Amino acid sequence: MANLNNKKSSSKTLLLRIFQLTIMAICVFGLYWTSHFLIASNNYYHAKNAVVNIRTNTTARSVESINAALEHVNIAIQYFPQKSGYYLLRAELYEWKANVSPNERLDYLTEAFNDFILALEYRPLWPPTWANLAAIKWKLGEIDDEFYHYFNTAIELGPQHEVVHIFVAEFGLAMFAEHSREFGKINVVLRRHIKQGLKNSLSKERIVKAIASHKLEHEVCRWMVDAEYRVRRAIPGCVVFK
Repeated sequence: MANLNNKKSSSKTLLLRIFQLTIMAICVFGLYWTSHFLIASNNYYHAKNAVVNIRTNTTARSVESINAALEHVNIAIQYFPQKSGYYLLRAELYEWKANVSPNERLDYLTEAFNDFILALEYRPLWPPTWANLAAIKWKLGEIDDEFYHYFNTAIELGPQHEVVHIFVAEFGLAMFAEHSREFGKINVVLRRHIKQGLKNSLSKERIVKAIASHKLEHEVCRWMVDAEYRVRRAIPGCVVFK
């Protein structure tokens, strides 16, 4: 009987020990994951804040500030390489670096393109990524079948997304201003996205800026002749009060 009780006691002790070790392992793993998450998040938001500053402050658009932000986002990627948003942020930084480094522009645009491709691996249905891929191809002067694959996929996945509205409008208006034959391929879709984009508060300003930059107020006003009043009113000089 004593041996039986000892065996039961030993079994309980063993089970308790296993339970304690399991809890300890879970806690250690939790602390490990949490520390990695905090490090990655801290570096990501540091880089993201830098990008916001770069977008709005021309004095922040220096190689030094961009490189500092790149260091932070690279650390975030080391800890969580499966985060699509991290690659999107790094891609935008490379685009800014291309703008301020004309001698290495093509190299940095290629880096941005590669990061957009990586972002698609983890979030393949995100419309802005497809639009950004098309935008990089345009900047590289490569308006080919691959460009239109990205272009059309962005429209298919995000017919109402503000980033898609902006890109289609900027590209299409540039093609019209250049008298490019590419305009004929996108004429209908351009008008649709200008109309929808001017209704969207998140894309309206950029589209109006694109119209004005090419001095196409009159043409776009004519295209929108059947559009609702708020669309026509958004186009400079389109609605005249007498």
